[in-house]
Amino acid sequence: MLLAFSLLLAGALGSGFVLVASRNDEAKTARPELSLAFYLDRAEIAGTGEDGELLYQVWTEKASQPTADSSLDLTRVRMRYGDLEGSWELKANSARIPAETSMIMLRGNVIAASKDDENNTTVIRTQQLDIDTEAQKANTPRKVVLEFNGTKLNATGMHADFENNRLELLSNVNGKFLP
Repeated sequence: MLLAFSLLLAGALGSGFVLVASRNDEAKTARPELSLAFYLDRAEIAGTGEDGELLYQVWTEKASQPTADSSLDLTRVRMRYGDLEGSWELKANSARIPAETSMIMLRGNVIAASKDDENNTTVIRTQQLDIDTEAQKANTPRKVVLEFNGTKLNATGMHADFENNRLELLSNVNGKFLP
């Protein structure tokens, strides 16, 4: 009887071990794979032109790179674009820098500000701004608010050419001019 009880106990323990081991295997296969190649807190990214001169600097609270591609995803972004004399200061909730491109795609509460020689400030507000750092151009299909010299213009869509200091509002342009 003691032998039968011992065999029964050993069988129960053995089957319990097999059950626990199979559950652990199921849990391992059900877990998602890592989805980030890297993750950084408080990062600074700088881009230079072919001549080695600084084109832009980006500061971000969080930067990550998904394993699916080599793009960079940024959170709470601050950016300086252009030379020190004619630079633009930009802020956005997030940004994406796709791999193998010269694009920086700003998203969410984008604010771009620049001062001219007389310290007049130009401010652009939108929800999306795509900057091609090599071509020195920026575009958005979204609503835009442009403020400069006491003037406020609203529009839908914008093209900006930083090299030629030209800005084009695309449609539904209306504004208020103050003396």
